Amino acid sequence: MGFKPGDTAGGGRRPRCSRALVGSTILLVLLCQAVAGADPALDEYNLALGLYKQNRWALAADTFRRFAKEQPKHAKVPFAKFYLGLSLWRLEKYRTARPVFRNYVKTYPKSRNLPEALYRVAECSYFIQDWKVAETDFKTYLNRAPNNDLAQWALPYLGDTQLHLKKHQAAAASFTTSLKKF
Repeated sequence: MGFKPGDTAGGGRRPRCSRALVGSTILLVLLCQAVAGADPALDEYNLALGLYKQNRWALAADTFRRFAKEQPKHAKVPFAKFYLGLSLWRLEKYRTARPVFRNYVKTYPKSRNLPEALYRVAECSYFIQDWKVAETDFKTYLNRAPNNDLAQWALPYLGDTQLHLKKHQAAAASFTTSLKKF
């Protein structure tokens, strides 16, 4: 006894595919298309960003550095370079972070992250006690981004820097401006 074309299974009923099976098949096809269109470089960037958000600064820095080196034309490279600087800054590697931020400022002068990058350059100079450079860097930041939120920190740092340089009048002016403005 075998099936012949036109026979029905189960006593006259035709076999049906469940909606769940059809839905699962469609989902699998769409997933395969999504995987085929994935951007491995973007995955690398997102991995670095995830590491940064998990406070895994050293791994984030390594991953951002590798991404920027291996994918120099990718649209996320400016962000990767900025977050590389922030990762190094978080690790308190100010001597290493400062040139990263300086390069970012030079390379991406119209970036929305420019004010923070300028501030971080100055802050790195301050933390490595490069007083003359820190004074110049803080003044540059304050001139280029006077209304940025970080200015409330930059003015006291500038005043302290000026004290280290024995510029007492300038330091008093910086502190006074800070008190009046903030």
